[in-house]
Amino acid sequence: MHQIVTEGNAARVLLAAAKHADLFVVGNRGHGGFADALIGSVSVRCLHHATCPVVIIRRGTPARSRSSPGRPGRAHRPAPAT
Repeated sequence: MHQIVTEGNAARVLLAAAKHADLFVVGNRGHGGFADALIGSVSVRCLHHATCPVVIIRRGTPARSRSSPGRPGRAHRPAPAT
């Protein structure tokens, strides 16, 4: 495993790094309380602009996958329950 540090808009940097990926996994930091029920703006932008399926990992909840809406062949498939 290697680490890359890049400067720039978080969503743009992540989307560029995932351009040729088969699966894009992004975390959600959350802010506690009501805001924790929502996903962040970076996660939303990645979800809607990625060229591959996206999984958003929320702290304290089971992982679920959702593909970008409006893209052929990218149906919503929830992750299997563990």
